Amino acid sequence: MPIPSVKIFLCLLFSCIVVAGCAGIPISSADVNIALPEPSATPNTIATGVFSSQQSARGELEYMRTCKRCHKRDLSGDFIEDAPPLIGEEFMSNWRPWTLGDLFEFLTTDMPPKPKERLEVSAQNYADILAFMLDKNGFPAGNVELPTDFEPLSLIEMNVDR
Repeated sequence: MPIPSVKIFLCLLFSCIVVAGCAGIPISSADVNIALPEPSATPNTIATGVFSSQQSARGELEYMRTCKRCHKRDLSGDFIEDAPPLIGEEFMSNWRPWTLGDLFEFLTTDMPPKPKERLEVSAQNYADILAFMLDKNGFPAGNVELPTDFEPLSLIEMNVDR
């Protein structure tokens, strides 16, 4: 006597459930325990002490050597020289949607405007100048230094409210 197809189906279904349960495969949404990454208590932003005081001091020296001619000693910029301010709300609103990595990449590829002058500025100098700029914009120093390449800097958000 042949076994009805409904019984075969139920036997197969039961077997699948037993095997899945033994293998640890979730068989209902209640069985799913997905470990989502915990949101960081302090997001990695320019407001979380991503540079050191020593790095800012080195950055000030390098800024005075390579940037003050156009952007002025106080970072206020010079519109006659087509050099925007590097401090204050205008600067922050221009860069708020970006990361520190984007600003670093812009500096290393476009500043100073003359390519020959860019050859004289090292990646460490650029990171130090960024630290000085953050310091002058009122962001706190921490115990670490800004890295000297795009990838880790691209994880530091500039979108912060002060």
